[in-house]
Amino acid sequence: MQYFSGQLKSGLATLYAGRVLTHIAAGLLGVFLPIFLYTLFNEKIQFVVFFYLISSLLYMFFVAVGAQYMNKFGFRKALTIGTLFGAIFFIILLFANPEKIFIFTILIIFALLLHRIFFWLPYHVDFAKFTDSSNRGREVSAMFATRSFLGVLGPIAAGVIISKSGFDILFFIAIFLYVVAAFIFFHIPKVHEKFTWSYYFLIWCGREESNFHRTN
Repeated sequence: MQYFSGQLKSGLATLYAGRVLTHIAAGLLGVFLPIFLYTLFNEKIQFVVFFYLISSLLYMFFVAVGAQYMNKFGFRKALTIGTLFGAIFFIILLFANPEKIFIFTILIIFALLLHRIFFWLPYHVDFAKFTDSSNRGREVSAMFATRSFLGVLGPIAAGVIISKSGFDILFFIAIFLYVVAAFIFFHIPKVHEKFTWSYYFLIWCGREESNFHRTN
């Protein structure tokens, strides 16, 4: 605690605890997930590329819609729901069948989309609210250092688990960690923020940025 100036906000500690668990799950599966998808898609690399491309484009188009819905039921619930959809994403991958790959791909992309929409927006809002000006740089550094540390250990641990027990155990661990993280996120303090931007606002920002680059 001597690294920080004063006490940390309780909301940040709770947010950090839940994020550590999702970092561990992501560290275990991050490197090996494309390999798993490659095997699931019958070793067709173009399908893996299309999967990541389509899922990213859908997130770009629907993130503003998701932000508007968060205004109705709150950021804490959204963060919890988004984390649970992360667990559902891994559950679908666990039971995915190459013989019905089209249906499973739609379900996987849908779960991933909802996870991204309902998790990342409230997470960044909560992180901004629970940090303070005297500690913000150190708090951000601590979060990045934790992610980097777990990012190194995760693939090593995942490799050992896969070699001894296969992907199923890895998915079970990730699902368990996400469920526990959702329980933790449900107990973070409420924040009273609202999203007011829309697609028109995003287009306007993009146009203003283009004008800035042309004039500078």
